[in-house]
Amino acid sequence: MSNCKEGDIAVITWDEEPVFSNIGLLVNVSGPCREDSKLGLLWQITPVNYEAGHLFIDGRAGNAVKANRPGEDDIWHPDAWMRPITDPDKSDQIQNGEFYGEARQHEVVKSASEAILKENESCSLQVTATHR
Repeated sequence: MSNCKEGDIAVITWDEEPVFSNIGLLVNVSGPCREDSKLGLLWQITPVNYEAGHLFIDGRAGNAVKANRPGEDDIWHPDAWMRPITDPDKSDQIQNGEFYGEARQHEVVKSASEAILKENESCSLQVTATHR
């Protein structure tokens, strides 16, 4: 059973490392869908707001590319990494094509965790240097 269906507006709840910034962005889910052996069901999507900076991974080059051509960029996203927005008109959590709910909270927690890890690594290096 899929999370999304054709015609939904969905929020991206997860993405691959080079394009974590997509988490929380709103997309239009369009068809057709296709099956991927590793990622499961994939939907073709288009960003609700291209200005929000939706990135996708260029399959040919393997690097992150900004989607900036509405209707021309083929962007496929796993169904498991999206959640449909049931009534976007009534949500006060949507602003400029971004969703400020659970997905954004996840991003904030992840950023904070990374900062703490970097700080701890820096302290660890200083202690090691002092003891030598």
